[in-house]
Amino acid sequence: MLTVDYFRMSVVQRMANLSATDFDLSNITYGSEVLYNLGYYMKSIAEEAERINTEEKIDIIKKLISFTDLTSLNATDSFETVKKLIDRATQPLALSLLNDSETCCASVCIYPYYVKDAVAFRNFACALGRSFVSIVTVAGAFPSGMYKLITKVHECREAKEDGADEIDVVINRGLVATHNWRELYKELVAMRKEIALPILMKTILSTGDIASPMDIYAAATVAMMAGMFSLSFLFLSNSIYKSWCFFFFAGSSFIKSSTGKEKLNSTVPGSLVICLAIRSFFLRYKRQVGFKAAGGIKTAQEAIVYYVLVKQILGERWLSREYFRIGASELLDDLVRTLEKLQFGKESSSYLHDAREMQHHRPTFFERLVRL
Repeated sequence: MLTVDYFRMSVVQRMANLSATDFDLSNITYGSEVLYNLGYYMKSIAEEAERINTEEKIDIIKKLISFTDLTSLNATDSFETVKKLIDRATQPLALSLLNDSETCCASVCIYPYYVKDAVAFRNFACALGRSFVSIVTVAGAFPSGMYKLITKVHECREAKEDGADEIDVVINRGLVATHNWRELYKELVAMRKEIALPILMKTILSTGDIASPMDIYAAATVAMMAGMFSLSFLFLSNSIYKSWCFFFFAGSSFIKSSTGKEKLNSTVPGSLVICLAIRSFFLRYKRQVGFKAAGGIKTAQEAIVYYVLVKQILGERWLSREYFRIGASELLDDLVRTLEKLQFGKESSSYLHDAREMQHHRPTFFERLVRL
Protein backbone atom coordinates (compact mmCIF):
# COMPACT_ATOMS: atom_id res chain seq x y z
CA MET A 1 0.00 0.00 0.00
CA LEU A 2 1.19 3.53 -0.77
CA THR A 3 -0.02 5.88 2.00
CA VAL A 4 0.20 9.63 1.47
CA ASP A 5 -0.17 11.90 4.51
CA TYR A 6 -0.54 15.41 3.13
CA PHE A 7 -0.34 16.94 6.59
CA ARG A 8 3.12 15.59 7.40
CA MET A 9 4.17 15.26 3.74
CA SER A 10 5.45 11.73 4.33
CA VAL A 11 5.18 8.79 1.92
CA VAL A 12 5.40 5.12 2.89
CA GLN A 13 5.36 2.44 0.20
CA ARG A 14 4.22 -1.15 0.72
CA MET A 15 3.22 -3.92 -1.64
CA ALA A 16 -0.50 -4.63 -1.60
CA ASN A 17 -1.48 -7.81 0.25
CA LEU A 18 -3.68 -9.93 -1.99
CA SER A 19 -6.07 -12.36 -0.34
CA ALA A 20 -6.65 -15.95 -1.38
CA THR A 21 -9.78 -14.88 -3.26
CA ASP A 22 -7.66 -12.68 -5.52
CA PHE A 23 -6.27 -15.91 -6.97
CA ASP A 24 -9.63 -17.61 -7.45
CA LEU A 25 -10.02 -18.80 -11.02
CA SER A 26 -13.06 -16.54 -11.42
CA ASN A 27 -10.90 -13.50 -10.67
CA ILE A 28 -7.81 -14.27 -12.73
CA THR A 29 -9.96 -15.39 -15.66
CA TYR A 30 -12.19 -12.30 -15.51
CA GLY A 31 -13.51 -11.55 -19.00
CA SER A 32 -12.40 -14.94 -20.34
CA GLU A 33 -15.77 -15.61 -21.97
CA VAL A 34 -14.17 -14.11 -25.08
CA LEU A 35 -12.20 -17.36 -25.42
CA TYR A 36 -15.34 -19.02 -26.76
CA ASN A 37 -14.97 -16.85 -29.88
CA LEU A 38 -11.39 -17.84 -30.77
CA GLY A 39 -12.48 -19.35 -34.08
CA TYR A 40 -14.23 -16.13 -35.10
CA TYR A 41 -11.20 -14.02 -34.19
CA MET A 42 -8.81 -16.33 -36.05
CA LYS A 43 -10.93 -16.17 -39.21
CA SER A 44 -11.20 -12.38 -39.04
CA ILE A 45 -7.43 -11.96 -38.56
CA ALA A 46 -6.61 -14.27 -41.48
CA GLU A 47 -9.06 -12.49 -43.79
CA GLU A 48 -7.71 -9.02 -42.99
CA ALA A 49 -4.11 -10.19 -43.44
CA GLU A 50 -5.01 -11.47 -46.92
CA ARG A 51 -6.69 -8.17 -47.91
CA ILE A 52 -3.64 -5.98 -47.25
CA ASN A 53 -2.49 -4.22 -50.43
CA THR A 54 1.09 -3.46 -51.47
CA GLU A 55 1.27 0.08 -50.08
CA GLU A 56 -0.18 -1.01 -46.75
CA LYS A 57 2.22 -3.94 -46.62
CA ILE A 58 5.23 -1.65 -47.18
CA ASP A 59 4.12 0.58 -44.32
CA ILE A 60 3.47 -2.39 -42.01
CA ILE A 61 6.85 -3.99 -42.75
CA LYS A 62 8.68 -0.75 -41.93
CA LYS A 63 6.80 -0.62 -38.63
CA LEU A 64 7.58 -4.26 -37.92
CA ILE A 65 11.29 -3.57 -38.42
CA SER A 66 11.05 -0.79 -35.84
CA PHE A 67 9.19 -3.13 -33.45
CA THR A 68 11.83 -5.88 -33.74
CA ASP A 69 13.87 -7.12 -30.79
CA LEU A 70 16.79 -8.49 -32.83
CA THR A 71 17.82 -11.59 -30.95
CA SER A 72 20.84 -13.85 -30.58
CA LEU A 73 20.58 -16.42 -27.80
CA ASN A 74 23.01 -19.08 -28.98
CA ALA A 75 25.50 -21.08 -26.93
CA THR A 76 28.26 -20.00 -29.34
CA ASP A 77 27.63 -16.24 -29.15
CA SER A 78 30.66 -14.00 -28.67
CA PHE A 79 31.19 -10.28 -28.20
CA GLU A 80 31.79 -10.07 -31.96
CA THR A 81 28.32 -11.54 -32.46
CA VAL A 82 26.87 -8.92 -30.13
CA LYS A 83 28.64 -6.02 -31.86
CA LYS A 84 27.42 -7.16 -35.27
CA LEU A 85 23.93 -7.57 -33.87
CA ILE A 86 23.90 -4.01 -32.55
CA ASP A 87 25.32 -2.70 -35.82
CA ARG A 88 22.61 -4.51 -37.76
CA ALA A 89 19.85 -3.30 -35.43
CA THR A 90 20.89 0.34 -35.71
CA GLN A 91 20.89 0.23 -39.52
CA PRO A 92 18.73 -2.68 -40.67
CA LEU A 93 17.90 -1.41 -44.15
CA ALA A 94 19.92 -1.73 -47.35
CA LEU A 95 21.74 1.19 -48.98
CA SER A 96 18.96 1.38 -51.57
CA LEU A 97 16.58 2.31 -48.74
CA LEU A 98 18.72 4.98 -47.11
CA ASN A 99 15.89 7.48 -47.38
CA ASP A 100 14.39 5.40 -44.57
CA SER A 101 17.60 5.37 -42.56
CA GLU A 102 15.71 6.59 -39.49
CA THR A 103 14.15 3.12 -39.31
CA CYS A 104 15.95 0.98 -36.75
CA CYS A 105 15.11 -2.00 -34.60
CA ALA A 106 13.71 -1.46 -31.12
CA SER A 107 16.40 -3.47 -29.33
CA VAL A 108 18.86 -6.33 -29.31
CA CYS A 109 18.22 -9.31 -27.04
CA ILE A 110 21.28 -11.17 -25.75
CA TYR A 111 22.45 -13.39 -22.91
CA PRO A 112 23.39 -11.66 -19.60
CA TYR A 113 27.09 -12.47 -20.04
CA TYR A 114 27.51 -9.68 -22.62
CA VAL A 115 25.11 -7.03 -21.29
CA LYS A 116 27.72 -4.72 -19.76
CA ASP A 117 29.89 -4.80 -22.90
CA ALA A 118 26.82 -4.38 -25.13
CA VAL A 119 25.71 -1.27 -23.24
CA ALA A 120 29.18 0.27 -23.60
CA PHE A 121 29.32 -0.55 -27.33
CA ARG A 122 25.78 0.79 -27.88
CA ASN A 123 26.64 4.04 -26.11
CA PHE A 124 29.83 4.37 -28.19
CA ALA A 125 27.83 3.82 -31.39
CA CYS A 126 25.29 6.45 -30.31
CA ALA A 127 28.11 8.93 -29.70
CA LEU A 128 29.13 8.39 -33.33
CA GLY A 129 25.61 9.21 -34.51
CA ARG A 130 24.04 5.75 -34.77
CA SER A 131 20.45 5.17 -33.69
CA PHE A 132 19.70 4.18 -30.10
CA VAL A 133 18.60 0.60 -29.50
CA SER A 134 17.68 -0.84 -26.13
CA ILE A 135 19.72 -3.65 -24.61
CA VAL A 136 17.50 -6.56 -23.59
CA THR A 137 18.55 -9.65 -21.71
CA VAL A 138 16.91 -12.74 -20.24
CA ALA A 139 16.58 -13.82 -16.61
CA GLY A 140 14.45 -15.88 -14.26
CA ALA A 141 16.19 -19.19 -15.06
CA PHE A 142 15.78 -18.81 -18.82
CA PRO A 143 14.49 -20.83 -20.60
CA SER A 144 13.08 -23.37 -18.11
CA GLY A 145 12.11 -21.13 -15.18
CA MET A 146 12.98 -24.03 -12.87
CA TYR A 147 15.64 -22.51 -10.60
CA LYS A 148 15.10 -21.38 -7.02
CA LEU A 149 13.62 -17.91 -6.56
CA ILE A 150 16.77 -16.56 -4.90
CA THR A 151 18.72 -17.42 -8.06
CA LYS A 152 16.13 -15.78 -10.30
CA VAL A 153 16.17 -12.59 -8.25
CA HIS A 154 19.98 -12.55 -8.31
CA GLU A 155 19.94 -12.83 -12.12
CA CYS A 156 17.58 -9.85 -12.29
CA ARG A 157 19.79 -7.82 -9.97
CA GLU A 158 22.91 -8.59 -12.02
CA ALA A 159 21.19 -7.64 -15.28
CA LYS A 160 19.99 -4.37 -13.76
CA GLU A 161 23.42 -3.50 -12.40
CA ASP A 162 25.03 -4.29 -15.77
CA GLY A 163 22.78 -1.68 -17.38
CA ALA A 164 20.08 -3.67 -19.19
CA ASP A 165 17.21 -1.49 -20.38
CA GLU A 166 14.73 -4.36 -20.51
CA ILE A 167 14.70 -7.80 -18.90
CA ASP A 168 12.70 -10.74 -20.24
CA VAL A 169 11.89 -13.13 -17.37
CA VAL A 170 10.44 -16.59 -17.84
CA ILE A 171 7.81 -18.22 -15.65
CA ASN A 172 7.86 -21.68 -14.10
CA ARG A 173 5.28 -23.49 -16.25
CA GLY A 174 4.95 -26.18 -13.58
CA LEU A 175 3.20 -23.60 -11.40
CA VAL A 176 0.71 -23.01 -14.21
CA ALA A 177 0.11 -26.73 -14.73
CA THR A 178 -0.74 -27.13 -11.02
CA HIS A 179 -2.67 -23.83 -10.88
CA ASN A 180 -0.40 -22.53 -8.14
CA TRP A 181 -1.20 -18.93 -9.02
CA ARG A 182 -0.16 -17.47 -5.66
CA GLU A 183 3.37 -18.88 -5.97
CA LEU A 184 3.61 -17.67 -9.56
CA TYR A 185 2.54 -14.22 -8.41
CA LYS A 186 5.06 -14.30 -5.55
CA GLU A 187 7.95 -15.12 -7.89
CA LEU A 188 7.03 -12.42 -10.40
CA VAL A 189 6.59 -9.80 -7.67
CA ALA A 190 10.02 -10.65 -6.26
CA MET A 191 11.62 -10.22 -9.67
CA ARG A 192 9.66 -7.04 -10.39
CA LYS A 193 10.80 -5.50 -7.10
CA GLU A 194 14.39 -6.09 -8.23
CA ILE A 195 13.73 -4.81 -11.77
CA ALA A 196 12.73 -1.32 -10.72
CA LEU A 197 11.13 1.12 -13.14
CA PRO A 198 12.01 2.50 -15.67
CA ILE A 199 13.48 -0.90 -16.63
CA LEU A 200 10.88 -2.88 -18.54
CA MET A 201 10.03 -6.38 -17.38
CA LYS A 202 8.67 -8.68 -20.07
CA THR A 203 7.18 -11.90 -18.73
CA ILE A 204 7.55 -14.97 -20.96
CA LEU A 205 4.68 -17.46 -20.70
CA SER A 206 6.00 -20.15 -23.09
CA THR A 207 2.49 -20.83 -24.38
CA GLY A 208 3.63 -23.99 -26.18
CA ASP A 209 4.17 -25.57 -22.75
CA ILE A 210 0.75 -24.57 -21.38
CA ALA A 211 -2.07 -27.05 -21.80
CA SER A 212 -5.15 -24.89 -22.36
CA PRO A 213 -6.24 -21.41 -23.51
CA MET A 214 -7.76 -20.78 -20.07
CA ASP A 215 -4.42 -21.47 -18.38
CA ILE A 216 -2.64 -19.12 -20.81
CA TYR A 217 -5.24 -16.45 -20.03
CA ALA A 218 -4.90 -16.94 -16.26
CA ALA A 219 -1.08 -16.93 -16.36
CA ALA A 220 -1.10 -13.70 -18.37
CA THR A 221 -3.47 -12.08 -15.88
CA VAL A 222 -1.35 -13.09 -12.88
CA ALA A 223 1.75 -11.73 -14.64
CA MET A 224 0.01 -8.39 -15.17
CA MET A 225 -1.20 -8.33 -11.55
CA ALA A 226 2.32 -8.91 -10.21
CA GLY A 227 3.37 -5.66 -8.59
CA MET A 228 -0.11 -4.41 -7.70
CA PHE A 229 -0.31 -1.49 -5.29
CA SER A 230 -3.16 0.34 -3.63
CA LEU A 231 -2.90 4.12 -3.38
CA SER A 232 -4.64 5.74 -0.40
CA PHE A 233 -5.22 9.47 0.00
CA LEU A 234 -6.08 10.81 3.46
CA PHE A 235 -7.60 14.27 3.62
CA LEU A 236 -9.65 16.49 5.94
CA SER A 237 -13.12 17.61 4.83
CA ASN A 238 -15.52 19.50 7.15
CA SER A 239 -13.49 18.35 10.17
CA ILE A 240 -13.89 14.72 9.08
CA TYR A 241 -11.03 12.55 7.89
CA LYS A 242 -11.80 10.86 4.58
CA SER A 243 -9.79 8.61 2.32
CA TRP A 244 -9.73 7.57 -1.32
CA CYS A 245 -8.19 4.33 -2.47
CA PHE A 246 -7.09 3.46 -6.00
CA PHE A 247 -5.35 0.42 -7.50
CA PHE A 248 -2.39 0.82 -9.78
CA PHE A 249 0.19 -1.57 -11.14
CA ALA A 250 3.92 -1.75 -11.76
CA GLY A 251 3.90 -5.37 -12.84
CA SER A 252 4.84 -6.90 -16.16
CA SER A 253 5.45 -4.28 -18.83
CA PHE A 254 4.89 -6.84 -21.60
CA ILE A 255 3.58 -10.36 -21.89
CA LYS A 256 5.77 -12.43 -24.22
CA SER A 257 4.61 -15.59 -25.95
CA SER A 258 7.71 -17.82 -26.06
CA THR A 259 11.38 -18.21 -25.21
CA GLY A 260 12.07 -19.61 -28.68
CA LYS A 261 13.49 -22.73 -27.02
CA GLU A 262 10.30 -24.78 -26.64
CA LYS A 263 9.27 -27.62 -28.94
CA LEU A 264 6.22 -25.51 -29.85
CA ASN A 265 7.11 -21.84 -30.06
CA SER A 266 4.87 -18.83 -30.61
CA THR A 267 1.53 -19.54 -32.25
CA VAL A 268 -1.20 -17.20 -33.42
CA PRO A 269 -3.90 -18.88 -31.27
CA GLY A 270 -1.73 -18.69 -28.14
CA SER A 271 -0.86 -15.06 -28.86
CA LEU A 272 -4.53 -14.30 -29.46
CA VAL A 273 -5.36 -15.57 -25.97
CA ILE A 274 -2.61 -13.37 -24.47
CA CYS A 275 -3.94 -10.30 -26.29
CA LEU A 276 -7.50 -11.02 -25.14
CA ALA A 277 -6.21 -11.19 -21.55
CA ILE A 278 -4.35 -7.90 -22.03
CA ARG A 279 -7.52 -6.29 -23.39
CA SER A 280 -9.65 -7.52 -20.48
CA PHE A 281 -7.01 -6.32 -18.01
CA PHE A 282 -6.96 -2.88 -19.66
CA LEU A 283 -10.76 -2.59 -19.60
CA ARG A 284 -10.82 -3.58 -15.93
CA TYR A 285 -7.85 -1.64 -14.53
CA LYS A 286 -7.04 0.95 -17.24
CA ARG A 287 -3.40 -0.15 -17.38
CA GLN A 288 -1.87 -0.69 -20.81
CA VAL A 289 0.40 -3.74 -20.98
CA GLY A 290 2.42 -4.54 -24.10
CA PHE A 291 2.62 -7.76 -26.11
CA LYS A 292 5.73 -9.41 -27.53
CA ALA A 293 5.47 -12.20 -30.08
CA ALA A 294 8.62 -14.32 -30.17
CA GLY A 295 9.81 -17.76 -31.15
CA GLY A 296 9.79 -19.30 -34.61
CA ILE A 297 8.51 -16.25 -36.52
CA LYS A 298 10.64 -16.29 -39.67
CA THR A 299 8.72 -14.69 -42.56
CA ALA A 300 7.29 -11.25 -43.23
CA GLN A 301 3.85 -12.73 -43.87
CA GLU A 302 3.84 -14.44 -40.47
CA ALA A 303 4.84 -11.17 -38.81
CA ILE A 304 2.06 -9.31 -40.65
CA VAL A 305 -0.49 -11.75 -39.21
CA TYR A 306 0.72 -10.87 -35.69
CA TYR A 307 0.47 -7.17 -36.57
CA VAL A 308 -3.15 -7.65 -37.67
CA LEU A 309 -3.86 -9.65 -34.51
CA VAL A 310 -2.66 -6.79 -32.29
CA LYS A 311 -4.51 -4.21 -34.38
CA GLN A 312 -7.82 -6.09 -34.23
CA ILE A 313 -7.75 -7.20 -30.60
CA LEU A 314 -5.91 -4.35 -28.87
CA GLY A 315 -6.30 -1.46 -31.29
CA GLU A 316 -4.16 1.24 -32.86
CA ARG A 317 -2.80 2.53 -29.55
CA TRP A 318 -0.80 -0.71 -29.20
CA LEU A 319 0.87 -0.35 -32.62
CA SER A 320 4.10 1.24 -31.40
CA ARG A 321 7.39 -0.10 -30.08
CA GLU A 322 6.26 0.96 -26.60
CA TYR A 323 3.52 -1.70 -26.61
CA PHE A 324 4.21 -4.17 -29.42
CA ARG A 325 7.44 -6.06 -30.04
CA ILE A 326 8.37 -9.01 -32.16
CA GLY A 327 11.39 -11.08 -31.19
CA ALA A 328 13.39 -12.40 -34.12
CA SER A 329 16.71 -13.87 -35.10
CA GLU A 330 15.92 -14.76 -38.73
CA LEU A 331 12.85 -12.59 -39.41
CA LEU A 332 14.71 -9.34 -40.12
CA ASP A 333 16.31 -10.73 -43.29
CA ASP A 334 12.91 -11.64 -44.72
CA LEU A 335 11.37 -8.30 -43.73
CA VAL A 336 14.12 -6.43 -45.60
CA ARG A 337 13.96 -8.83 -48.56
CA THR A 338 10.18 -8.46 -48.82
CA LEU A 339 10.37 -4.68 -48.49
CA GLU A 340 12.85 -4.43 -51.36
CA LYS A 341 10.77 -6.71 -53.57
CA LEU A 342 7.65 -4.66 -52.91
CA GLN A 343 9.38 -1.33 -53.57
CA PHE A 344 11.74 -2.24 -56.41
CA GLY A 345 10.63 -5.63 -57.68
CA LYS A 346 13.92 -7.22 -56.62
CA GLU A 347 16.15 -7.67 -53.60
CA SER A 348 19.61 -6.30 -52.95
CA SER A 349 21.45 -9.62 -52.95
CA SER A 350 24.78 -8.17 -51.90
CA TYR A 351 23.26 -6.50 -48.87
CA LEU A 352 21.39 -9.62 -47.85
CA HIS A 353 24.57 -11.64 -48.24
CA ASP A 354 26.37 -9.22 -45.92
CA ALA A 355 23.45 -9.35 -43.47
CA ARG A 356 23.48 -13.13 -43.39
CA GLU A 357 27.23 -13.16 -42.88
CA MET A 358 26.81 -10.82 -39.92
CA GLN A 359 24.44 -13.26 -38.25
CA HIS A 360 26.64 -16.33 -38.71
CA HIS A 361 29.80 -17.16 -36.86
CA ARG A 362 33.15 -17.66 -38.48
CA PRO A 363 33.96 -21.38 -38.83
CA THR A 364 35.72 -22.94 -35.88
CA PHE A 365 39.15 -24.53 -36.13
CA PHE A 366 37.56 -27.97 -36.39
CA GLU A 367 35.19 -26.87 -39.17
CA ARG A 368 38.08 -25.43 -41.17
CA LEU A 369 40.02 -28.64 -40.61
CA VAL A 370 37.14 -30.72 -42.02
CA ARG A 371 36.98 -28.50 -45.12
CA LEU A 372 40.66 -29.14 -45.78
